Amino acid sequence: MRAFRSAVQREDDVPTSFSRVAHYAGCILLVISAFAYLVWLPLGPIGPPLTDFSAYYAAGRYWSHGGDPYGVGIWSIEKTLPGFHPSRLELLPFVGPPLSLLLWAAFGAIPYAGAAAVWGVVVFASAALLMIIPARLAKRRIGRADAVSLLLLALASGPLVTGVSVGQAALPAVAAVGVAVLCAARRQWLPMALATIVAGMLKPNDALVIAATVRELAALVVVAGSAIVSGLANVSVAHGIRGIIAYLHVILN
Repeated sequence: MRAFRSAVQREDDVPTSFSRVAHYAGCILLVISAFAYLVWLPLGPIGPPLTDFSAYYAAGRYWSHGGDPYGVGIWSIEKTLPGFHPSRLELLPFVGPPLSLLLWAAFGAIPYAGAAAVWGVVVFASAALLMIIPARLAKRRIGRADAVSLLLLALASGPLVTGVSVGQAALPAVAAVGVAVLCAARRQWLPMALATIVAGMLKPNDALVIAATVRELAALVVVAGSAIVSGLANVSVAHGIRGIIAYLHVILN
């Protein structure tokens, strides 16, 4: 009996020992990744911080002053942002939905450094949600060892790293999709509606995923209602159907 217990105990120790090795190996890989990033980080000017966000910011600020956010006029704002270098004459266009201009105009009302810092926090939190929400949907609790594994997974994801570094609106949009799906699983309809509207405001094509993932009739009603609210809000911001047609022309061309 004692021999049997000892054998069982040794078998139980194997996963624990492996988990410890994996945990320490993960920490070492994180340190190496951070060091490699700092070594290969360009020392010269590479443009404004959060490059993609600079286009959103410029469009919102230009629009708030009566300009066309979908035209080349936003270049007059982009070239004044901190970090701009004359050798990089690159106009970043804006193709976001009209409703998103309300958000970008609010950012455009404050200095770019502060706006970029706030948006950076939003993007980083969105990346964290993209790591946490799937675990929640799988009904798994995240422990300390899991946190290291999730960080390694995030560093190994090219789209995730790129999205954070340039401040892409796609990350908050996809995070909002995840929140909407999680709320649908928990039958929390109001938060689901708000998350759906946020996803549609930033990236309407990403918001379509929500309708494809829910099955319950109440959830489908929430998605349909949110789509109607977002559509009407876009029409209002675009100043009517003609504005929407002009926006669709920008998207198609």
